[in-house]
Amino acid sequence: MCYEENIPAEQQAKKEKTRLSHSDADPQRSQDPQFATEEGTQDSLGLTGRGLPRTRRLRKRADFQRIYRNGFRVVGRFVVVFAVVGPTAKNRLGITASRKIGPAVTRNRCKRRIRELYRCNRDRLPIGNIDVVVNARRGCAEVSWQEIWRDYARCLARLKKEIEQRP
Repeated sequence: MCYEENIPAEQQAKKEKTRLSHSDADPQRSQDPQFATEEGTQDSLGLTGRGLPRTRRLRKRADFQRIYRNGFRVVGRFVVVFAVVGPTAKNRLGITASRKIGPAVTRNRCKRRIRELYRCNRDRLPIGNIDVVVNARRGCAEVSWQEIWRDYARCLARLKKEIEQRP
């Protein structure tokens, strides 16, 4: 039995405009999704896939070692915060999460949470040019957001006291 006679030979014409315009649509926005405007891109707003621009991140081992060696250390229940006055005029963040915490999924969740804590509490840092390294501890990924928030805020308050006491 041959079924080929039931298959249409002509393809359906492609619709030219698939987007529907709504009354609440942005009139400045391009109607073609391929050609979005450059205004308001993530890079121009200082946002990246990691949440912080490159200039605000510590990436070199030497920077981490300098902070561990010369910086202040404050131990919390879920995080350990190290800080030192940095060479740049901007605050920078470094995050570490060792394998003791758990598998990669857990470590990455800890890093995301710490990045968000840092972003939300940037104004609580004692001075404007401080380099901060935050080490995640066990339980960082499992506790509630309020608990880790309180722990981080306590660490920052103690850090501020230590920096003010030392000349």
